[in-house]
Amino acid sequence: MTTGAGRRRLEGWAAEGTPLALLAIFFFIDLFLPWSPSCFLTIGPLPNVAGPTAALIPAERFCGVVQNGLGGSGFGAAALALAVFAWEALRVARISLPMGAAYRSLISAFLAETLLLLTLLDLIPRFGGLVSFPGTIPFGGAFAWAGLLLALLVGGAGVVHWRAWHRVAPDPSGAWRMPGATSGGAGAPPNATPSGGNCSSCGMITLPGARFCPGCGGRLQG
Repeated sequence: MTTGAGRRRLEGWAAEGTPLALLAIFFFIDLFLPWSPSCFLTIGPLPNVAGPTAALIPAERFCGVVQNGLGGSGFGAAALALAVFAWEALRVARISLPMGAAYRSLISAFLAETLLLLTLLDLIPRFGGLVSFPGTIPFGGAFAWAGLLLALLVGGAGVVHWRAWHRVAPDPSGAWRMPGATSGGAGAPPNATPSGGNCSSCGMITLPGARFCPGCGGRLQG
């Protein structure tokens, strides 16, 4: 399989909507599971000091309260996960929207990458507890690492959608910005034939390997 063919297969896989929707809902569920301990410094009197000069200093670090993934930026990540799921569910349900496949992929890419960014911001302050006090977290903080993995997979799907946007995005002049167009006019994309890259029902440009039209939701032939 060539690199170009593999990229187009990934774009067709992303256009189905199901994989990214499943990743988003699994991530949302994972946010409610124990991610990290909440650590506090217990305070005690300074030894060998009495009277009015007595001082209080941190005595030890206590990590006993377990937090889920909804702290800090996690609330935003949860909202983004629901948004990704709802947006991709429109693809799964074959609901047509008044926009082209390129713009739908652009929105998918934005939602996915923002979810990944918020997840990283949520995990940065937790990292010390995850590494130093894994015994205080149920399953050793595995759900936090699972959340990071799911967020990375969502971000990877966002990259695929970003590439799909660049493949079929219209430029300001209205022409389709797809390199290598050799037929069908100056603004036509490659393989833009009724039997190849266009839906026979609505004329929407389709990606190789896709089974359903991203425009009207109809089943593609071939």
